[in-house]
Amino acid sequence: MITTSVEALADTAVYLMADVRWTDGTRITQATTDSIVCRSVDLDDTSTAISQPSVTVSTSVFDSLQTDSRWTVNSTGYNFGFILPGAAIPDARKTYLVTFDFIPNSGETVRHAWRITTEANYPWADPGPL
Repeated sequence: MITTSVEALADTAVYLMADVRWTDGTRITQATTDSIVCRSVDLDDTSTAISQPSVTVSTSVFDSLQTDSRWTVNSTGYNFGFILPGAAIPDARKTYLVTFDFIPNSGETVRHAWRITTEANYPWADPGPL
C-alpha cells in the first residue's frame, strides 16, 4: 500500500491524485480497472467507516497522464484523480485514512491511501489546541 500524507480543511472536498500502477508495474487504465472502492476512517476509531464514496472508473482513471497545475510531484503526471467529498473528512483536528482499492479485471488488487489531517474551515469553528 502506498500512503500519501496531506492536510485539508474539515468537511471540505479535496482533489486527490496519484500515479497508480498494478503489481506488475504497469499503470492502471480504464480498460484494466474493473472497479474502485473508497473508504474513509477516523484513525482515532477505525471500527467503522465514516464514508464510502462512490468512485466511477470512467471519470477517475485517465488513460493518458495528466500534468495540470494541481500536480506538483513530478513532471510525469497522474492517472487517477478523485474529488473526495467533505463528508469523508468531517471533523477538524482529526486524522483520517482514506483508502482506494483498485480492482483489476484480472490480477491482484492494489491499494493507495491518503492520511489526511484536517483543520477547521473557519477560525471561529476551531475547537482549540490539541
